[in-house]
Amino acid sequence: MTRFPKLPEILQAEIDKIEPSHCGRLSYHPCRVTLLTGNSTDHVYVVAEKPYIALWGLYPEQDRGKFSVRIEDVVSIHESPSRLPAKFANQLYQMGESGMGYQIFTVAFSDGSEQAYLTGNAVDFIEFPQGKGPKDVVAVHPHTGRDLHPLPAPKYYWCLYSE
Repeated sequence: MTRFPKLPEILQAEIDKIEPSHCGRLSYHPCRVTLLTGNSTDHVYVVAEKPYIALWGLYPEQDRGKFSVRIEDVVSIHESPSRLPAKFANQLYQMGESGMGYQIFTVAFSDGSEQAYLTGNAVDFIEFPQGKGPKDVVAVHPHTGRDLHPLPAPKYYWCLYSE
């Protein structure tokens, strides 16, 4: 039994344009969504319900550390401008946890600078340094950066749908 509706065709077409990252069988679509209210919300993972539950075990609203957006409230989906490019997020997912329930990694940028990040097990959203964005990322270094003042992950949301 599913708890969420299927994606309407228009939202399915929009999500199909976003390159997902992958952790096991779960495809993450890091998005910025526009809601029925007209407000936009960035840092939203739009994911299928069953693979989400298989990986995370609880629905977002059952986990006090998670936040959610109802798919019924979403009118458009776009790739998040603050996502880590999929190929780099995939590298981090493949390397696994740095410790129990967290990942630490360093992002290298095209100008030679680096920034360390400390996230939970979802790594796609980071706060980019001023003047930098996804196109500036040239590498990620998993499990490094403990001594480099890692930045925390921004607040993010889960938006589940039925396949």
